[in-house]
Amino acid sequence: MPPMSEDLRIKTEPIVAKLSFVGGHWEEVFIYLPEEEGFRSSRLHRLLVFFQDDSGPFLAVRRQTGGDNVLIIRKSLIRWAEFSGTDWLEDEDRAGKPCPVGVSFPSGDKLKGTLYNDLPSHQQRVLDFMNRSELYFLLEAADKVYLVNREATSRVDDPPLS
Repeated sequence: MPPMSEDLRIKTEPIVAKLSFVGGHWEEVFIYLPEEEGFRSSRLHRLLVFFQDDSGPFLAVRRQTGGDNVLIIRKSLIRWAEFSGTDWLEDEDRAGKPCPVGVSFPSGDKLKGTLYNDLPSHQQRVLDFMNRSELYFLLEAADKVYLVNREATSRVDDPPLS
């Protein structure tokens, strides 16, 4: 069989992520983020689309260490995806009202950071933001970015407790 033409391959960008699951375990993985052809989109926007894509309840990733196999993971069982650094965020990723919050999970784990409420001005309470239908939202911390699963959270402190 002849090799596949480069024109037929989907171009991807490997992104290192640490996934935290509902059961409390972690996986360090490569996410192969499809490149958007034809229009400009930030990496964060593409990550959100990748995690929230309603084409199915699962996503495929590859282990960073300890194996070369593909992991097929149920998106709803990921509490959060953690990405190192914030220098790759763009101004458009921080659009909206910055809201410092603390996010708690049933296991007792907590994250602190800033979410950006881009709802209309009459809906800029954190409660309005959390009641949105999208599965994941951005939480920016000092040196990390999290995509947090709304359904996996048990409490949001507005503002965060010390």
